[in-house]
Amino acid sequence: MNKTLLSMLPLILLPACLVYDDQVRADQDPCLSHAICDSEGSTSIDRPVDTDQDGLSDEEEAQVGSDPANPDTDQDGISDGDEVDQGLDPLDPDGDLDGLSDGDELQLGTDPTLFDTDQDGLGDGDEASRGTDPNEEDTDGDGVLDGEEATSGLDPLSDDSDQDNLLDGEEFDLGTDPLLSDTDGDGLEDGAEVELGIDPLDPDTDGGGVNDADELDLGTDPLDPADDPRDLQPSDELEGSDEIDETGDPLGRPELDAEDFLTEDLILGEGCACSGTSNSHALMLPLGLVMMALTRRRERRA
Repeated sequence: MNKTLLSMLPLILLPACLVYDDQVRADQDPCLSHAICDSEGSTSIDRPVDTDQDGLSDEEEAQVGSDPANPDTDQDGISDGDEVDQGLDPLDPDGDLDGLSDGDELQLGTDPTLFDTDQDGLGDGDEASRGTDPNEEDTDGDGVLDGEEATSGLDPLSDDSDQDNLLDGEEFDLGTDPLLSDTDGDGLEDGAEVELGIDPLDPDTDGGGVNDADELDLGTDPLDPADDPRDLQPSDELEGSDEIDETGDPLGRPELDAEDFLTEDLILGEGCACSGTSNSHALMLPLGLVMMALTRRRERRA
């Protein structure tokens, strides 16, 4: 009896050993945990079908509408499975409509779900075409956002658009024109005026009557009105109203005509203080004054 039991022992233990062996292999390979036996006792693997190997099963692709035979249905450079994992649309190559495909955005480091990744007022695609950085709101570092520079006509790739040695952002703060190197038109660039302490918005900073550039040329102080050269200031020889008449002459100022100078005394030379002077010589002075008066009047009327 004991011999009979001993001889049958291997047959009793064999199924247990086979079950144990299958369990060990299943633990080592999770895929084997799906192993089932067909009617003939052979083992097969129960795995979802992924025809295009894009990370989405054919069944999942049918659910989202992508092509189970094409790993990148929308041809944006990202597989259908990766797009689904990242919350993107595997059927739309440019989900945020910024002009860049989702794949290009991943390469640039921009957000394929945001039209304007750096929030500077320019879409990512627009920045890519301009050459500005879609991940940096102020590409040239001048203190003005790329979008603001673009709409203002400035160069978002140059920190000093008018090349006057002031940053575009500094010009906005000062009120000068970042597109005009000499805002006040005094002959000095805005940057030079700021460096010298002169007002870049006033051509005559000290109000002395001579513009800033002329003062620097003459060696006078554009911040001191007292040293402005008198011969360069507006003439104040003749007093009168600041208003002018239809001829261009100031109102309230006496008009000078030729007959005002050609008095009988002057014609005869009696008004000449020089002894021994002929009448012809005596006429030289008044005639010269006449010509000067007529010339000045023509200039005023011109």
